[in-house]
Parts: sequence; C-alpha cells; structure tokens
Amino acid sequence: MASRSIRDGASHDCVPNPRRQRRLSLDALVAGVLIEYPLYMSPDGKVLISAERALDTLVQWRQRRGMKVHWWQRITRTILRIFIGVR
Repeated sequence: MASRSIRDGASHDCVPNPRRQRRLSLDALVAGVLIEYPLYMSPDGKVLISAERALDTLVQWRQRRGMKVHWWQRITRTILRIFIGVR
C-alpha cells in the first residue's frame, strides 16, 4: 500500500527538509560526489585518502609502470569499444 501512495503522490514529509529543494549544477554535483565527500582506499589498503591524494598515487604508479599495455588489456579494451561503446 505504501508504494501505491508514493506513486500517486499522496505521501508527504512530516518534517520538511529545505535542502531537498536546492538545485545543483552538474559541476557542483560531480564535485560533491567524486571529490568533496568520498574517501578512497590507499593502494596498501590500510588508510583512507582524499581524492587529490588518490590521483597523486595513480600518477606515481603510472610513472613507475610506464605506458606498457598488456595483451589482455588490449583485448578487454577492444571488446569494451565494440560492445559497450567505451572509448
């Protein structure tokens, strides 16, 4: 019965929340979801780190590893491009 009242618009909040009325731009939404709010796991899995620290870690990893692409990565990327449209 609860799902029916929600679909019909008959439900209402007991305590209004003014934040729900706020409109965010796409940039603000992306910043909040990916940068400001979350914490990421460090490569060793022992510490939570910020988005900036995670990017620094990825850059360092890429510099150490170089641009070498393994055969299985090429195959996976090709499959993703063909079937999913990932570039």
